Amino acid sequence: MKKELKKKIRQIRPIEIAAQQSDKTTESQIILDYCLAIRTVMGTKGKYPLEFPGVELYQKLIQIVDSLDRLLLSRSSQLLSKLRQRLSVLPTYQASFALLNQALKWIRQIAHLLDTEIAAAQAVPDLLNYLAQLKLEIADTTDLSLTREFGSDLTVNALLNQWLNHFQKITTSFSCKLFSYRQEPLLPKTNNDLEIFIGQIKKSRRQITGRKNTQSFILREGSAVAILFGLPQDTDWVKSFATVELNTFRTALATLRRSSERSKCWQIRRDLANYLSVLEQQWFNSE
Repeated sequence: MKKELKKKIRQIRPIEIAAQQSDKTTESQIILDYCLAIRTVMGTKGKYPLEFPGVELYQKLIQIVDSLDRLLLSRSSQLLSKLRQRLSVLPTYQASFALLNQALKWIRQIAHLLDTEIAAAQAVPDLLNYLAQLKLEIADTTDLSLTREFGSDLTVNALLNQWLNHFQKITTSFSCKLFSYRQEPLLPKTNNDLEIFIGQIKKSRRQITGRKNTQSFILREGSAVAILFGLPQDTDWVKSFATVELNTFRTALATLRRSSERSKCWQIRRDLANYLSVLEQQWFNSE
């Protein structure tokens, strides 16, 4: 779903260029900030298997759409209307979102049933019983056609049943070995001990292969990356830096760091709703 959304929501750059070339008004800055919000949320990665990036991306884009609608309801804006038009494909993914969200609820409940340290023997029967009960829940699901979105004659019930059958097949095949790690005395039992264990394996691997860590040869600053390995060793950097004009260096460094933009990206990832609320308030105050 994430890949499909990213394919459909494109052509934002021309709107950004138009806003940058217009007068430096509050409206143009707000448009740029909305474009930045869209670009930032498009990088949503999620955390499998309990967080689907497609579901999270859809929810965030819907928040942006609702915010844009509120702005356009107060007064018109050609560039904002174009930006809103880029997101007009979202309603066609509503059925996919509902189905994936349902599957996500199943997976989270399964994770809850397996997250036990006391009754491991009872977890497997409870899990199999839960999957059996889902059959009854699917029967009560509204029977809608998926022909428009999926290009098939499947119904919601039929598709959910396909997914559930896959869940049951995989769970049944692995159920007898789900908690076998507890019988292995040398295998760590907690996440912290397991991370240490994996780190020791990696360290041992580096010692055996002789490969060095390349991070010491890489300089990162925001999205810019410089590979330092292979530079001439006899360069006198003190003299080289002395020839650089200070104001030019400061300007280039500020452009490279993009402090304001990166701060906004952090706000978008941390609290999108609040970020959009601030933009809306700026829009209404600029009337």
